[in-house]
Amino acid sequence: MKWLKLSKDDLFNILNIATMVQLQTITGYQKGLISHSKYPQPRKNKMDMINLLTKLIHDSDYKTKFYNELCATPESKELYYTLLWKQKEIDVEEAESRFGLNFGNAKYTGYNDERLSGAYSLIYKTGYWSNKVLYIHERVRPILKLIHPLPDDFELSKAETIEETQYAYSNESNILGVISTIEEMLKANLVKFGKNGEKPLAQTLNILKSTTPHDEFYPAKSMNNLSIDMLTRSFSFYYWENHSFKKAPLETLRKFINMQLNDAFNYTISRLFLSHIRKVRFGKYSDGQMDLFNTVQLLIDSLPKDGWVDFDSIIRYCNYRDFRIDLESHYATKQYYMNVNAKEYHYGDDRIYAEDDYYNQIIFEPMLKGVFFYLGALGVLELKYDDPVSPHPVKAKGKAYISMWDGLKYVKLTPLGRYVFGFEAKYTPKKSVQKASTVKFDEYKPIIAIDANDTIMRAKLEPYTEKYDSNRYILNYSKIFRDCKTGKMLEAKIDKFYTLFGKPVPPLYDNYFDEITARSNMLKRESRQIVIELKNDKKLLNLFMENKKLQELVIKASGYRIIVSKDDLPKLTKIVKDNGFFVEF
Repeated sequence: MKWLKLSKDDLFNILNIATMVQLQTITGYQKGLISHSKYPQPRKNKMDMINLLTKLIHDSDYKTKFYNELCATPESKELYYTLLWKQKEIDVEEAESRFGLNFGNAKYTGYNDERLSGAYSLIYKTGYWSNKVLYIHERVRPILKLIHPLPDDFELSKAETIEETQYAYSNESNILGVISTIEEMLKANLVKFGKNGEKPLAQTLNILKSTTPHDEFYPAKSMNNLSIDMLTRSFSFYYWENHSFKKAPLETLRKFINMQLNDAFNYTISRLFLSHIRKVRFGKYSDGQMDLFNTVQLLIDSLPKDGWVDFDSIIRYCNYRDFRIDLESHYATKQYYMNVNAKEYHYGDDRIYAEDDYYNQIIFEPMLKGVFFYLGALGVLELKYDDPVSPHPVKAKGKAYISMWDGLKYVKLTPLGRYVFGFEAKYTPKKSVQKASTVKFDEYKPIIAIDANDTIMRAKLEPYTEKYDSNRYILNYSKIFRDCKTGKMLEAKIDKFYTLFGKPVPPLYDNYFDEITARSNMLKRESRQIVIELKNDKKLLNLFMENKKLQELVIKASGYRIIVSKDDLPKLTKIVKDNGFFVEF
């Protein structure tokens, strides 16, 4: 038999989660199985019990005897195997019919639980009326897994057969070009996000898609931006967090993925993987996201390096090891829900919560599949998948699936992935067709001609030019002055113009901008003068026309308006008040 081998420290951690009563239940099987001289009876405290079990589980003879005691019959063997490795609970009627057993005799233990007897005394029966299920306590299951043989598919292996799928996806040949383009756009301030700072604007995504060879996951309009959206978010946050891009996009990618799997970023891209769940957030320290990427790193390390892997086997790999990823906390995770079609499911309720029965279906599996699609977009995995159709009875409201990631069937490391994850020492990038920008400058006017499909250069020129004809753009004063509130801002904008092309511009443009700079700030606002409007009163008008002291204070008069110095306003006010006119400035 193949046994799971753990260090004594790891064993101690697993055993320590069980209660004293649960440990006593397990060690009750030691009677007649071991030599008392070899393992003395434990005292009645938890630490002694844990120390004893640690020794017992490292004793292959004891484990074999323990296993044979529990699984003395084919029925008990199959029942324990089912509850430990395949499903956490089984309907009592199904178990009795399937294994030919009767679970009527059980001992009540409180909280609606009953414990079975004999070889089945580590199994509980719970539930109300006829709706009863059998289960093994969550704190005991991992201990019994150390006693029982591992399933044949406990480790990940290459899929023996590959079924036909609707889509085969690899972004390996494009990802490095996408990184270069995103870097160029970021430096030119062409990457824009929405108000909440998480979702890139459609205009940004369209520029990327139209200028960079790139594969999307799905052709459907509602899902044809998923991959480019992920990459834009990722490398924009990477750039804005002052992680400079490496000279070679390959090394930028390698550094980024290493940091991502170590959860070194303070943004939660994982919300994308759970977009079917309402208002997903992660705990204060993003522990859930950290657990997710730690799990993914473990799975990557365990993948075969040269073949397709059935994604169902990845889910089983996780379930065998009881992997769980909570968002804020174990309790909070259960409170998350998705909207469903109330007429089809759950007795008219339009919400399915992530309780234990649904945790795998609506939280764990979709989130894990979403991460693997993400790694596909990054070019390190190749994917095979179908349109998303959920195999489970639960469906998102108005959809045929739980999440958009449901269709994933197979994954495989690409040569790029093997290099990025350190399984190979070298990698030669695949050639990608990156069309260089073609820019022509007019000899006589400040007109710039570009390729009609060059959306990045068009976006770069937008703050400076207006359209002249189909593919030519002319410098425009109002565009250049837009958003420039000071002379320094104008100079900075002009300086940036010279960085757009990667080559020198003709002297004509130097003259154009020199002229703009020379003519700047020729108008100066006089803030020390104010305008006063007089009412059409004969006595008041005569005062201003006849009083010589007032006339000396007036800089200019036009109609009923006069301009005076701000410094002279107190003098003017006093004279007017002395002549019977109250003034309130």
